[in-house]
Amino acid sequence: MLFSREGLGYWSRVLTDREDGIDAEIGFGHRFNSRWSGSVAIGFSSEGDDSLVSSIRPNNRSRYVSVGARYNVTDRTAVSGGVRLTALGNAVAAPGDIGVARFENNMSATLGIHVAYRY
Repeated sequence: MLFSREGLGYWSRVLTDREDGIDAEIGFGHRFNSRWSGSVAIGFSSEGDDSLVSSIRPNNRSRYVSVGARYNVTDRTAVSGGVRLTALGNAVAAPGDIGVARFENNMSATLGIHVAYRY
């Protein structure tokens, strides 16, 4: 795909041409007592028409599960965190429709921690 930069006098290639997709997530949370609460979720992102993907986001579908918790230390301070495990779909990174790298059978783990103080 080519595009013109008006007034700059040159043509350039687009590095990515993302397809439309569907992302969905369902989960639930529960407050165990006045200090503890937790959540669990599962989700997915859809697979594209082909295996060519952007170099910025090199996966062509994913499935994940996440678990989180929150602890209220005081009325004004809380600590929360979570873990997300993701199975990434197979894909070929293709900037400008030229395959440059293959991604297969990859997993990722994400950890997040948040400390909040309300004043």
